[in-house]
Amino acid sequence: MAIAHTGAVIVVTGATGHVGGLVARELARQGRPMRLAAHTPSRVPDIDGAEVVPADYGDPTSLADALQEGDRVFMVSMHQGPDERLRLHRSFVETAIRQRVDYRAITGRDPLTIAQIIERLANEMPLRTI
Repeated sequence: MAIAHTGAVIVVTGATGHVGGLVARELARQGRPMRLAAHTPSRVPDIDGAEVVPADYGDPTSLADALQEGDRVFMVSMHQGPDERLRLHRSFVETAIRQRVDYRAITGRDPLTIAQIIERLANEMPLRTI
């Protein structure tokens, strides 16, 4: 199935890790506009066409700078204890809502291929968890 390019920027968190890195490389392969938001931008792999910005789940100001109105977001869950992870995820989601981000995808328990994730992001999946 061909995926229509909408031109919307897809923000990827976790690009320094395995899943976020796979998503970013697939977006680059497809020529999609992306912004890689990372706690440590210097650790983000060099990916053609990617804008790299600093962002920390616990710092709403840095998140607000990284997330722009109309962006679609692939948010990678953090490796923190449940209480801290919930607090940080809530901070991220609340900032995304304030910034009027249209769509979010959050990695979860359902096994999806990278292609399925990209397809869901590209096909204007409304606010839901995948």
